[in-house]
Amino acid sequence: NIMKLWHAGLVHGDLNEFNILMKDDELFFIDLAQAVPTKSPIAKELIERDLTNLERLAKKYGIAFEAKKDFIKEKN
Repeated sequence: NIMKLWHAGLVHGDLNEFNILMKDDELFFIDLAQAVPTKSPIAKELIERDLTNLERLAKKYGIAFEAKKDFIKEKN
């Protein structure tokens, strides 16, 4: 979903466990009011924060997940 947003030209900017919903094994991001364009000067900072938050959340539930590494690989 982060890649879908990125390809749509947006960075969530406040992605955390309170802004991710799941229904029928599908994830949905909510609270996109603060999303910024990927061309914004702060987009890189915000995507890194979002990815760090996802890594922290995965670790909390014992899931091995390297969001930053995976994102960079997918983005390129």
